[in-house]
Amino acid sequence: MAESRKTVTIVFADVTGSTALGEQTDPETMRRIMGRYFEEMRAVLEKHGGTVEKFIGDAVMAVFGIPTVHEDDALRAVRAAAEMRDRLAALNEEFARERGIEIAVRTGVNTGEVVAGDAAHGQSFATGDAVNVAARLEQAAAPGEIFLGALTYQLVREAIRADSIEPLELKGKAAQVETWRLVEVLPGVPAFTRRIDAPFVGRAADLARLREAYERARDARSCVLVTITGAPGVGKSRLVRELFKIVGEEARVLVGRCLPYGEGITYWPMAEIVHQLAGSEPRAGLEELLAEEPDGSLAAERVLAAIGVTEEAARTEEIFWAVRVLLERVAREQPVVALLDDIHWAEPTLLDLVEYVAGFAHGPILLVCTARLELFEVHPHWRRADAIELDVLDDADATALIDALLAAGQLSASVRGQIKERAEGNPLFVEQMLALAGEDDSQQLALPATIQALLAARLDRLSSEERAVLVRGSVEGRLFHRGAVSALLPQEERDTVPRHLLTLARKEFVRPDESLFHGDDGFRFTHILVRDAAYDAAPKELRAELHERFAAWLEERAGEHYSELDEIVGYHLEQGYRYRESLGIVDNEIGSLARRAGERLTLVGQRAVTRGDHRAAANLLERAFDLFPYGDNRRLELVPTLGYSLVEAGRLEDARRLHVAAVTEARTVGFETLALRSEIELNQLKQQTDPTWSAAEALALVEKAIPELQAAGDDRGLTRAFELVYEVEWTRGRLEAARVAAERALAFAERLGDIDLMAREMEAVGASRWFGYTSLREMRPHLDEWSAWARRVGHRALEANFALAAGWAAMEQDSFEEGRHLCEQGIAQLEELGLTVHAAGQRSHLRWGEIARDPDGVEERMRQAYKTLKGVGAMSFLSTTAASLAIVLALRGELAEAERLTHESEETGSADDVSTQVGWRLARAMVFARKGKVADAEALAHDALTIALRTEYADMTAIAHLAVADVLVQSGRLEDATSAVDAALAIFDQKEMTASADAVRAQFAELQSAGSPSQ
Repeated sequence: MAESRKTVTIVFADVTGSTALGEQTDPETMRRIMGRYFEEMRAVLEKHGGTVEKFIGDAVMAVFGIPTVHEDDALRAVRAAAEMRDRLAALNEEFARERGIEIAVRTGVNTGEVVAGDAAHGQSFATGDAVNVAARLEQAAAPGEIFLGALTYQLVREAIRADSIEPLELKGKAAQVETWRLVEVLPGVPAFTRRIDAPFVGRAADLARLREAYERARDARSCVLVTITGAPGVGKSRLVRELFKIVGEEARVLVGRCLPYGEGITYWPMAEIVHQLAGSEPRAGLEELLAEEPDGSLAAERVLAAIGVTEEAARTEEIFWAVRVLLERVAREQPVVALLDDIHWAEPTLLDLVEYVAGFAHGPILLVCTARLELFEVHPHWRRADAIELDVLDDADATALIDALLAAGQLSASVRGQIKERAEGNPLFVEQMLALAGEDDSQQLALPATIQALLAARLDRLSSEERAVLVRGSVEGRLFHRGAVSALLPQEERDTVPRHLLTLARKEFVRPDESLFHGDDGFRFTHILVRDAAYDAAPKELRAELHERFAAWLEERAGEHYSELDEIVGYHLEQGYRYRESLGIVDNEIGSLARRAGERLTLVGQRAVTRGDHRAAANLLERAFDLFPYGDNRRLELVPTLGYSLVEAGRLEDARRLHVAAVTEARTVGFETLALRSEIELNQLKQQTDPTWSAAEALALVEKAIPELQAAGDDRGLTRAFELVYEVEWTRGRLEAARVAAERALAFAERLGDIDLMAREMEAVGASRWFGYTSLREMRPHLDEWSAWARRVGHRALEANFALAAGWAAMEQDSFEEGRHLCEQGIAQLEELGLTVHAAGQRSHLRWGEIARDPDGVEERMRQAYKTLKGVGAMSFLSTTAASLAIVLALRGELAEAERLTHESEETGSADDVSTQVGWRLARAMVFARKGKVADAEALAHDALTIALRTEYADMTAIAHLAVADVLVQSGRLEDATSAVDAALAIFDQKEMTASADAVRAQFAELQSAGSPSQ
């Protein structure tokens, strides 16, 4: 490698007042003084391992870490600076005695990344911002002072005393620079390192807990989730490997690793697990494995879609179900132990999958996740039950580890003591320091300030050929392949790769691992920090070249399984472009690279949208959007889908900014239909977030947009336009107009052939009819037809929704128990698919006939829905659910809680949400009537009924009539209540809601017979 990136420490020292001193001193005397000064300073710097790069006038610059990095370069530099100060004091005594003069020096010490030339070619000088900062620190110091930069202080703070000073404003730096003034250097610097394949010591209790979890899963035939957390190197993976040794003959062991490539590679760990189960031909293997399962072929397709083997769409909830089916199938033959390694890198969707499987899977399945402690910071709601947090080893166990690792060799008591003291019980640090000690014959082990410094030091001791191999491997990642390393090296160096890999394995930088490609050898860095240190050593220009070349190698090698690796190919193309961009390279090649990366990320992002993984989709499509040039059609065509994913991911403000900018950009290049689509999306966002939103304004926009979208043949834009019309009309309670709009949207979705869009519009059409005045008997053929379609295309969520509707119909017309069973099945299927909010919304439906038959069950169902919606903050559903629960509680006499819920509903509901506005008024009227506030109750009930009568919601209007009747009954006005009851019965009869009608007739007959209010 002709150049490399290194983290080094720079010392910059300058004589102050030398100009004035030179005017007062004979030139010969001045030359001797400065010559003597430079001679002494060079000796000090070189004694501590520094390289004096240059003398600039009266200043000296030295670098620690060039040509060879040492694990304690920062400490060496600070010690050198302190000794220079002490040596200058002695020199000044000599100068004063012999010449009658003294000189003063100020010093800056700074650590940071630089680009260094190859010392073998006489180009070892360093360039980079770290050098400039060292010079600025020196200029800011007073005579005799030594100023330390932030990273230098961080590396040496245990070995020095220093005073923090006010952050400095340095020339050329936008932000202030944290600075410390060195007081003195103390002996001793902690250091940390690691070797991954250590003997197993000190974890007997943790292993017992892990084994107990396995036995619990096995014996109870249930799914158990265990999370093992701890700092890097503390032994998480080592603990799991020990369990594998114990249960390996009895259980099926599966391993999936989360990659640190960034968001978007959601199901990579599942892909690894699938290949372990299904072999090199995942489709054939899965189909055979799931052949006897109900819906087995559908489950196989959904898993294959998740891991990229097939282009077929699959939604997130369907993938979750399919993965559960797969694991349950394997667990019927033998217990399953599935390790998901490094889940702190995992996408939120993968974490949701793990929790879903843990909650719903049946059979002996142990899910083991390993993670750094920051998992709970990033994902605070991650399940902590059965968590095992690993701490450092105690003194006895650390000693035992050192003894075990030294079986093949010995170290002096002095070095052993240093290792034990500095490692502080972290196995990784013990192991890496022992490895370093084995490479260093000296009895005084030069300990690193941090593990990063140690790893850089170890890497720098390798030959240039070995370092080149590690750099190429690091580009692929922690797991890499011999073939990729060879392809990324010059032709003349490829034959030596196997030999260098064996040497690197012997030196404990890498170890053999499973290969993803037939006929190749897989390797794994012993720790992610080893990989990071190797990668960071490569210049950006080289990284750019290697990322692009690796993407090409992966495309060629992947063959027919190429789509499985689309995410990684896209990532590497993107990285190649970003590094070139950061270096200011502008040419046709970089533009082509950006487009290729954008196209690949677009493809992967669209797949994430199709399966409903909108958090991953938003990230992927954002990255693709930024890769295409301003005004490019491919960039602008991403806006609708990207905006949709941002909204679904809860990033409403990001979606708003995207569409605002897109309107301007699209009109700048004459893309009018895209501008209109963004205006439609902006209006929809305004509806959700801005109380000044106007339905009339929304419809005016759509009326303007539809002709232009039709003229342009933009079917997706037309689908969204009519969806907005549907939502406006639904909010206002105009269900017939909403149905017409939904059917128009459905026609465009069918023309597009988009299954997910079609399902969305079918549900909207069904809801418009179901909640209107169409009779249940008339609805049933439509439900059967749509349910059959949902089963045929494998859309399980839509199938569950229509099953629920059929269940409600059965409760009203056929068998109450049969209908309730169907509803419970439908809700359970929605929850099984992970659609918890939607399932809670279904639980919150208020049916009068059900209240009469099973008031306890209705209250429990409502409370479950309320709790779920409250927990996730789904305000729109929550406001309506709170009102419905309040009605149920008022009927049962729980007035305090019912009234509280009416206020919550009023505060959280939109002014345009007629269901909420009717619901809270009815519930509060019923509460007031029971408290004797008759006038207030009648006024609220009248207002609620007036709002309901302006809508086409049949059930809601019937319940409003019944609530009015309830208020009149509570005030003793039974005769006046009759007309309200008759109005409700007329609606129930028209809807053919027999159970509700029968319940109302029975209740009112009982009241008339008793002649008194119900309590």
